[in-house]
Amino acid sequence: MVTAANDNNGNKVIDRVCKDHVAAANLSWWKEGRNPNTFIPEGDLIPPSLNDCPYEGCSINVTNLVNNWITGKEARYGFVIVGEDTKYVYGLYPRDNAACETYYGDFSLTVTYRFATRKISTPPQTYPLVCRGIETLKVADVDGPVGFRWIGFTFIPGTKPAGEGLLPGQCSWVDRGMRAGEPHRVAQPIEGAAAWTRDLDSSDSYWTFDVYNAGGQLQATRSERNKFVIPLRTNYALASNGATASASTTYNASFAPSKAIDGEHRGLNWLSGGGWQGAGPTNNDYLQVDFNDSKTINEIDVFMLQDNYASPIEPIADTKFDLTKGYGLIDFVVQYRSRFGDWLDVPGGKVTGNNKVWRQFTFPELRTKQIRVLVSRTPDGYSRLTELEAWGK
Repeated sequence: MVTAANDNNGNKVIDRVCKDHVAAANLSWWKEGRNPNTFIPEGDLIPPSLNDCPYEGCSINVTNLVNNWITGKEARYGFVIVGEDTKYVYGLYPRDNAACETYYGDFSLTVTYRFATRKISTPPQTYPLVCRGIETLKVADVDGPVGFRWIGFTFIPGTKPAGEGLLPGQCSWVDRGMRAGEPHRVAQPIEGAAAWTRDLDSSDSYWTFDVYNAGGQLQATRSERNKFVIPLRTNYALASNGATASASTTYNASFAPSKAIDGEHRGLNWLSGGGWQGAGPTNNDYLQVDFNDSKTINEIDVFMLQDNYASPIEPIADTKFDLTKGYGLIDFVVQYRSRFGDWLDVPGGKVTGNNKVWRQFTFPELRTKQIRVLVSRTPDGYSRLTELEAWGK
């Protein structure tokens, strides 16, 4: 910027800097109808004065003004450069055409935008959960993070690692069984869940879900048909696998022993024959299952009638019955027939004071042709079983 005061002949005789300012215009001086030759711009001065700037230039901070324009607190009429009052120049060198000339170089407006920093949350760590299908699988809408429609299902928590085998409807971790208190529901956004919703209604189907614990449920970030090797396990006590059932007594034909080896362990439609019921009173009643040949087994599962038999749930390890007016087995023993023909208790098979609807017995492999449940006490004197299973490889 070069400035000087001129005399009436155009000679620069006063060596001084003109006192010019950048100002925020208070009128829209460029509007149609304004005569730029007669209109004198006015505005609020913005410090510092331009004559305080060095020859190479300087910066003037207009942050507050621009922010007020953006937010609408002040009218946006732009900037003007207001020169020095000519009366002051006349006083310095009284000539009719006295003037104060200023020459400017480049002007620029630099705007720096600042945004609130948003904390980016770290995606939760997921772990593989393996689930085996079941013919009675129920898929329902469930709650989940906003932005997706979530669907899921309730499963039976596996007590062993998935690699050691799963019952129909069970899910378990790859390296261990599920712990008490861990959620037993899987949910996934419906956009990625279409395949398993059609596939997990078969006990021959296995799926792996990458899940994290969201408190009330395990939320899946992805799912795929099982990539882990699952040992082939068979329920040798199932009628469709050649097993037959008999009992010491039967209440009536609707509660035949065969109803306890049909693959349905909740006791659906109990009054129409959802399992076996003895004639009572309980006095060493038994339900016996004969395999079609000698089988090697390492697990037996005993399922009993639930208190709410009209609307039974998928039982889990903590599902209980009322010891005073329920329908489960309080005292009983699970046995197998040895190759010498005598009945022996399976390891851990003698139970007293039971109040669980589902009891699972695992033991070192043994070979047998027959198993049975021998009952000695129930709440009302009647023996009832919804299903008896025997698993082996």
